[in-house]
Amino acid sequence: MPFLVKDIIERNLFDGAKLVAGFSGAENPISWINVMEILDATDSLQKGELLITTGYQLDKESLYSDIVERLYRRDVSGMAIQAGYYLTEIPKYILKSADQVGFPIILLPPNLTFSSLLHTLMEQLYVQPTRRNDDSLDTLYKMLDELVQNNTDLFSAAAKTYLFLLIPSPDDMAKGNIAQECILRVHSFLLAQADKFEQLSLQNGKTTFCLTLPSKNTYQDVIFELTILLTFLSEQQHVNFYVGVDMLGAPGDLHSVFANTVSCCKLLEHIGAKRGVCAYQNVPFFELFDAIHRNNKSMLLGSGVLQKLLDYDRVNKTAYVQTLRVYLAHQGNAVQTAERLFIHRHTLINRLQKIVDLCNLDLSDYYTRIYLSIALMLHDYFAL
Repeated sequence: MPFLVKDIIERNLFDGAKLVAGFSGAENPISWINVMEILDATDSLQKGELLITTGYQLDKESLYSDIVERLYRRDVSGMAIQAGYYLTEIPKYILKSADQVGFPIILLPPNLTFSSLLHTLMEQLYVQPTRRNDDSLDTLYKMLDELVQNNTDLFSAAAKTYLFLLIPSPDDMAKGNIAQECILRVHSFLLAQADKFEQLSLQNGKTTFCLTLPSKNTYQDVIFELTILLTFLSEQQHVNFYVGVDMLGAPGDLHSVFANTVSCCKLLEHIGAKRGVCAYQNVPFFELFDAIHRNNKSMLLGSGVLQKLLDYDRVNKTAYVQTLRVYLAHQGNAVQTAERLFIHRHTLINRLQKIVDLCNLDLSDYYTRIYLSIALMLHDYFAL
């Protein structure tokens, strides 16, 4: 059973916590916890996340009049605001907006630390997946075969089913709790995208996720976001994963599909990728990409264009690299990019102009866009 917003109150996880607005959204499922003291990066929040904040400057309606609407549009599960630091009570405009759209707001007591909040909530989120001590992929396949045969509702004409195989890179199989927390992060992301979801894991971290995706979440979008997540986990937690993906049309296809996902992970390791996602349909591209990586990486990285943006984002806490990623993924379509980033089209235009000015680029040029796409892949897969 998913962990719901209302469970925080009904299970009395925090003495004095109250649901104060957005009651109709109380059954929103929570897949992850995100803590922000200053609400300056809400564009990074993902579907299913519960936002915890001290409410810094939330009393200034002129700055945050649309904060609830923006969080609601991003499918954030809810917002928990801790009183006692910057607010004595939650502003009325927040409560009114939350009630209008059914976005749950929880008032947290002032005596809790973020550490204790996270520890308690993560215990509720973490449902220990089925595990076996035998670490072989054969064992994982047998577990998966049993699961699929007993869960035929994973397959329907209305939705497509996919198999994701996650394997820690060879150097990261022994990182214990840190690796497990990262796997939980992948679990939470995929669960938030799926209509139906099953997970199986081995003791060494090798994990399969079997899921169906609703029509609004395309296969390509999920792979794109998962690639970014793996890059983030690598850079922030220093844990790396290979993920192989293939479509599972029917239970009888499991043997070949599982073999395909294994071959995808092995291909990523063979080409020297540090982390990344490989869909079986894209194997020919990755074989070609390996040749580009090995022979021309100095040429691709020589201008330092991407590094300029990465450094600028790191110093100024901006999101120009993410903006560029989404823009390139949508073939330079400004309307689709703005919708995906949940920003106004004029805001996107200003961001793109800043990228152009910083890096002296012509984003209207087809070959420039190809160049930047390959440079981003070298960064995401090879940490270059």
